[in-house]
Amino acid sequence: MRKILLMSFILCMIALLPMLSMPTVYAKPPISSIAASGTWKYTPSIIRMWDWGFLGDEVATWTGTFEGESYDVFLVWFGPSGIEGDWYVIGKIYFEGTVNGKSGSLVMLFIGERPAGEEWYGHWMILRGRGGLANLRGYGTWWGPGAPGPGMEGPLEYSGTIYFVHC
Repeated sequence: MRKILLMSFILCMIALLPMLSMPTVYAKPPISSIAASGTWKYTPSIIRMWDWGFLGDEVATWTGTFEGESYDVFLVWFGPSGIEGDWYVIGKIYFEGTVNGKSGSLVMLFIGERPAGEEWYGHWMILRGRGGLANLRGYGTWWGPGAPGPGMEGPLEYSGTIYFVHC
């Protein structure tokens, strides 16, 4: 039994031996980061409503670092106090436009909350890009009053950090 175990150990070590001579691969560092900021104005509509929240979509216009338009889908749900209390949101942004002089499209995730009687605030993150924005990465925050109701424009401010990665 010992001979079988010893032989298995030796064979495993021989199999791993070529890995010792493999070069170490490091990812190239990103190009220096760029501060992002601007305005995200949207006009929401409710697709479906429940007692606990609603599903919606919106068309948005972006100015500042992100210049273009987006179609956004989101889910809003209410806290324990219901519609009069805290609200929470998660959604995706499908952006088409220009960022730092490069054109393309982005998919971004956004999450946030609106405590009862206060303004919205949250975070955004770039999930992927296409075209000239294929290598764009970034994340940040957003805040503001939001839309007072369906069909009404809601202004939000955004800021964060973006950078293009080397491939």
